[in-house]
Amino acid sequence: MMHDTITIGSSTIDYFIYTDSSLIKIKSPKGEKDLIAYPSGSKLLVKKLIVETGGGGTNTAATFSRFGLKTGWLGVAGNDEAGKKVIAEMKKFRVDFLGKIKNGMTGTSFILDSIEHDRTVLTYKGVNDEFNDKDIDLKKIECKLLYLTSLTGKSFSIYNKILPYAKKHNAIVVLNPSAYLAGMGAKKLSGVLKDTDILICNDEEAALLVGKSSLEKMSMAITWYGPKISIITLGKKGVFCYDKKYFYNIKAHHVRVAESLGAGDAFGSAFSAAYLKTKDIELSLRIGLANAESVIQKIGAKKGILSWDNAVKMANKQHEIKKVMVKNK
Repeated sequence: MMHDTITIGSSTIDYFIYTDSSLIKIKSPKGEKDLIAYPSGSKLLVKKLIVETGGGGTNTAATFSRFGLKTGWLGVAGNDEAGKKVIAEMKKFRVDFLGKIKNGMTGTSFILDSIEHDRTVLTYKGVNDEFNDKDIDLKKIECKLLYLTSLTGKSFSIYNKILPYAKKHNAIVVLNPSAYLAGMGAKKLSGVLKDTDILICNDEEAALLVGKSSLEKMSMAITWYGPKISIITLGKKGVFCYDKKYFYNIKAHHVRVAESLGAGDAFGSAFSAAYLKTKDIELSLRIGLANAESVIQKIGAKKGILSWDNAVKMANKQHEIKKVMVKNK
């Protein structure tokens, strides 16, 4: 069955936990860090507890489907109540489940909020760690755009199996690596990067991938390994993009942030969906940013996802894009 988009990645149940925690600062030779602190040996009351589904695979699939694209999600869920909740929500979003139910516990994340609304995430991978190339039926992954979230451990073997097939069938391949994957470095990931058309990462991941430098130099270094388009997200500062012809820079709006978890998934999937529909980089950047800004105003990575029509309307309200032609590569 032909899909417009297929996402590959994890599923989780996310517990958003709000307590009276403390925030302390630690200075070391390597810099300064903020730490969330709880009193040892005490029992703390949870002021608010919110439970939502998450995971890069399901979050991105939800956006693609909301944008009117026939979407499949390839991943795994546990044979527990959490897994049933994940599968049920994918049905609600009209996303085809192309993966497997495995014996074990569905991935789980605990998001701990602090008094300054910074957060720490405790993640248990569960059956996501059992996801591997044997779970892939290549006949099920025919699509126009393949969106890959970070696959580590046993799951890394999936790249070697699926990427040559995707390229052979002319699918656009988008890679959104985590810090864990980017930390392997571009040389070790060269086999994956050469088959990637669009790479989307944040500034920390870009530095891990090709070494810390200016946005321009990191973007050019990334495309040297294969991607035609390199996108670096900058959190509240906006987004930087390079397509081997131009540098693009768009600022983000200052919006009320309820929870930033899922912002990267919201931007990456919305940009990719818009690019698949229009091939217009500037419009796609605006739409990606609009979707991310909507998502971070809600608690839960799927609550604020826009429809395609609303995303286009919100894109028209985004800041102007600064576009500079690249003279010396």
